[in-house]
Amino acid sequence: MKKTLAIILSAIMLISALPILSFASETLTDIVELEYVDACVVKDDKNSNNFRYGTATEGPDKFFDADPQTKCCIVMYDWLPFSYICDYYYVTAKTKNDEPVSISSYQLITGNDAIERDPVEWRLYGSNDNTNWTLIDSKKDVNITEERNSIVSFKLENPTAAYKYFRFEFDDIRKNGVPEFQLSEIVLIETCVDIGHDIVIDEAVAATCTATGLTEGQHCSRCDDMTIVQAIAPIVDHVDADGDTYCDVGGEQLFCEDCGRPVHEGLVYKIICALHMLVELVKSFAIDVC
Repeated sequence: MKKTLAIILSAIMLISALPILSFASETLTDIVELEYVDACVVKDDKNSNNFRYGTATEGPDKFFDADPQTKCCIVMYDWLPFSYICDYYYVTAKTKNDEPVSISSYQLITGNDAIERDPVEWRLYGSNDNTNWTLIDSKKDVNITEERNSIVSFKLENPTAAYKYFRFEFDDIRKNGVPEFQLSEIVLIETCVDIGHDIVIDEAVAATCTATGLTEGQHCSRCDDMTIVQAIAPIVDHVDADGDTYCDVGGEQLFCEDCGRPVHEGLVYKIICALHMLVELVKSFAIDVC
């Protein structure tokens, strides 16, 4: 029994030590469920067989298996050093429910090693028949991140039309000097029009006598719509513990409760205090006369 408990505890400790990776702030309702369709290397506008996958478990289906700990790794056959350069490698996926969706952004998750295998140039297309393609986005000379198994997000300028098929074309596999390319995951994020906005309230920040504040605002965590920009709240007056902003009756100096500085200083302060004293003297004289 003790031996069994020891084994269970060891397993729990091992699992807890593994890195945990989530899809940024997106929820499961944001992420488009995709399934792999096809992939190949293209040279001179023709599919080529001059490549292989890193291992038997590193095929293109790993792009869309919702597991950032797996990856797809493509290796170009290279009989002579740098003798073969493909035009691009493409991978196609379709929505699992066969329903077209609009996307507003996408994510690439880097592999677990070898930064030189990261993509540097690519194009993203959408289609509803897997034949006629519309360009959605393109990137060139991108150094996405040095972090491994890291999520990198790319926001589109506008939400796309609804598509059932999506295709990535990755250019310049040899750009970083190696005939290899890899990614752990490709993730598409659905447009808020289809799933609703995720409103986040930006809390107000009270202004003080030494710093400006902010009014309350809001934004959608998935898009730029529904945004209420926070305005700057101006610096407020110095006040003492009773909320007074001028000198006390009789000219007594008051100090700000927040910053400790005098509530008012300089010539204006002295004039106001003098007027206060004069008013009090007049009141006292009038009472005595009566």
